[in-house]
Amino acid sequence: MDEFAQQNFIVDFKTKFQEVSQAKLGVLPNYITHKEEGPEHQKSFEVKVYVKETLFGSGKGRTKKAAAQKAAEEGLKKIEEINEDNL
Repeated sequence: MDEFAQQNFIVDFKTKFQEVSQAKLGVLPNYITHKEEGPEHQKSFEVKVYVKETLFGSGKGRTKKAAAQKAAEEGLKKIEEINEDNL
């Protein structure tokens, strides 16, 4: 069972970004739905994630959750390059 779980591991970028943001900067990220486009049955969302007032990532997806995951993934890449003095 453990081997199966490892092979099918899905990364939760939102949780990881929250953990890193809190540990590194002492604050939680803030997710904002920037755009909603399309008819109800084919919506597209764009979500942006901020730490303090700095934009860390942006993501698009068919659901808000998917868009937030992509924004967090992008944010993780950026937060590794930044220190608290740059915010």
